[in-house]
Amino acid sequence: MNAIRFRFCTLLAVLIVASGCVRIIPRAPLPASQGWKSLRGQDPRHLDPAVVKDYHEYIQRLPRRERIQVTESSIHLFENVNGQHAVLFEIGRPGFFAETIWAYVLVYDASNKRIEVIKFKTRRSLS
Repeated sequence: MNAIRFRFCTLLAVLIVASGCVRIIPRAPLPASQGWKSLRGQDPRHLDPAVVKDYHEYIQRLPRRERIQVTESSIHLFENVNGQHAVLFEIGRPGFFAETIWAYVLVYDASNKRIEVIKFKTRRSLS
């Protein structure tokens, strides 16, 4: 019985180590079918200063553990045909078995006022 248990545990350990990180494919936060496209160059200087100020203030209001995960290079900028803009960033939160990655999408209207905050789980990661 111990030999069978040992083999099973060894096989299980090899499978876990070999699998590495597990990712669940996220749903698209800003579907292309709705006219959203990535802002060329991802340079915040191409946005209105009011939008940049607003999303920086939003990030600063997050808890420290989450705030330190967001860097300028991890922020993704989008625009649509109606002149609206959106800012996307992701934050990892520890869970019982795996880390859960949350996406935040801040949506701005054509006059650069935030009209919506969308927050959803994108995936889980074992690493």
